[in-house]
Amino acid sequence: MRHFGIIALFCAVVFFGSFFDKAHAANSVGQKKSEDSILVVGATSEQQKAFEMSRQKIHEQWEHIRVAGKLEDAGNYKAAIEEYKIALKLAKTKGDTAVPLASLFEVYEKNGDYRLSLEAIDQLILLKPSLATKYAERKRNLLQQLQASESDQPLSAPASQRTGDSHPKGDRWVGAL
Repeated sequence: MRHFGIIALFCAVVFFGSFFDKAHAANSVGQKKSEDSILVVGATSEQQKAFEMSRQKIHEQWEHIRVAGKLEDAGNYKAAIEEYKIALKLAKTKGDTAVPLASLFEVYEKNGDYRLSLEAIDQLILLKPSLATKYAERKRNLLQQLQASESDQPLSAPASQRTGDSHPKGDRWVGAL
């Protein structure tokens, strides 16, 4: 009989909880109504606020990455670099750092800033040393580009075209670290 009471209580919580929609969840912690609110069960209001602030920072970072990608696609590399730098400053974890850093080394190369591209790729390798093998040839090509640009001897094709590496804007970079 005791198990019946526990099961009945669980069913009541699930049943009534299904009517507790996102608007109620947002309003219950003093937030404005939002379609993408998340209810954190068992968390204090301070924990819920911290979670929401963290979530907003991540959203802000990805918005800068999205804008930077559009600027890069339009050929506005200097503005894209600034957006990627802002996204990099908003990063809190290694995983959050990987996407803007990888994008920076790509756009620096496209912009002809080979030294900065090498610095960015070195930072990316520091984040995840196993990438050293993957980017070894890419680093050699960037060094050649840098040497050629310093001695004013152009190479036949940019390093990104010679190696066949694709741009790091796909899902593969999300789980790279």
